[in-house]
Amino acid sequence: MFEALIGQAILVLIYGLSFGCILAIISVGLSLTYGLMRVLNISHAIFYALGAYILYTVIVYFKGNFLYGILVAIGFTAFIGLIEEKILIRRLYGKYIDFSILITYAVVYIVTDIIKMLWGLEPKPVADPVGTAVLFLGMSVPVYRVLIIVLTVAVYAMLTLFLKKTMIGKIIRAGLEDRESLQALGINPSRSFTIMFVIGSSLAGLGGVLYAPIIMVFPYMGHEIIPLTFATVVTGGIGSLKGSLVGGAVLGLSASIGAFIYGPIVQAMPFIAMLIVLAIKPGGIFGE
Repeated sequence: MFEALIGQAILVLIYGLSFGCILAIISVGLSLTYGLMRVLNISHAIFYALGAYILYTVIVYFKGNFLYGILVAIGFTAFIGLIEEKILIRRLYGKYIDFSILITYAVVYIVTDIIKMLWGLEPKPVADPVGTAVLFLGMSVPVYRVLIIVLTVAVYAMLTLFLKKTMIGKIIRAGLEDRESLQALGINPSRSFTIMFVIGSSLAGLGGVLYAPIIMVFPYMGHEIIPLTFATVVTGGIGSLKGSLVGGAVLGLSASIGAFIYGPIVQAMPFIAMLIVLAIKPGGIFGE
């Protein structure tokens, strides 16, 4: 009996952390770009949806494997992110936040309609690339869920090294802490803004790729992830890399625990967790 409870607890932990890791990967770009540019980019969710659909297209229509689909999806979403930043987002720098909310929300609906025209309205299944599970304390643990956690840790380690060890990364960190002083030193952070936006877009695409085998790929998946990504950013602290990771873990675990205790409250649990965190620390876990 006790062994079964431990096994169930570990299963809840793995499911919660894997979902939280996906939220973290999607949210980090949103958090850092807002911290840098002061632009609330709701259209960040479209990269998540596009990443999932590109993966589906590569596997189904081009008979590619999952790894190839990941690379193509990351490259495609990075390219679309570059175009959006150059054509649209940079025009919002220095504007009131209302402009960025309305304009980027409009982009979400436009791209969603394009997705419906290209891929149709029917949900698209993507097979689990691993397709195996291991038996642990009487519980069947999907290997793919564990790989999501490992991959997320690796991505965050590489992103941390990029921000701490490269000159562009140091400029980005300085811009997050004090953008005005950075400009006073004669450093133009616009190139760094573009690079960070492209990285964030590709990470959102990666999040869509990783989540595609767990859920069905469908046109409105970007709409559904918007409130969860904002909750992740706010819970962890705006502009904080580790805040996105911890915030995603908190919301993912709360959703998993809610599903284990009482299924109908699973959608409310991440927001309940967010409210509890903000009641204790209004700036988020690592925010000011």
